[in-house]
Amino acid sequence: MALSPSHHVVLTPHRVSKGRFMSIEILAACASAALLFSALCLYLMPGVGKPGRLKRTIAFTWFLIRRTTGTIGTVFFLSGSFHFFNTAFHGHEMLANTLVGLFLLSLAIFLLHFTFFGKKSRTSTFPEDRAVYHQRKEGYRKE
Repeated sequence: MALSPSHHVVLTPHRVSKGRFMSIEILAACASAALLFSALCLYLMPGVGKPGRLKRTIAFTWFLIRRTTGTIGTVFFLSGSFHFFNTAFHGHEMLANTLVGLFLLSLAIFLLHFTFFGKKSRTSTFPEDRAVYHQRKEGYRKE
């Protein structure tokens, strides 16, 4: 049976769990993004010798993306922290607002550090991250 132009192929959503649906396109896009990010991380791992032009370009692009999103996130967390400190100062649920403000402030500090220095590993300290950042920075400098 031949399909006429009026027949359309419709992808039906597949049930994921408890009434939630996910289309094949969204699932494929998420899987592709995860695979691309994994490949990028493996490619940018420190290697032997100086990096080539492609690796340097990819690293610089990642650097710009990380700095931009990290700065936006830091401003978001700082503004949220300021809001909660301000409402606590005016006497509205002082303890709860102060605790939420301190939590957002600590997230802003961590995100700011990650934005500028990256993270060596899940258990690394701030000074270790800075040392690794400077080593990587020297590895990407042109001669």
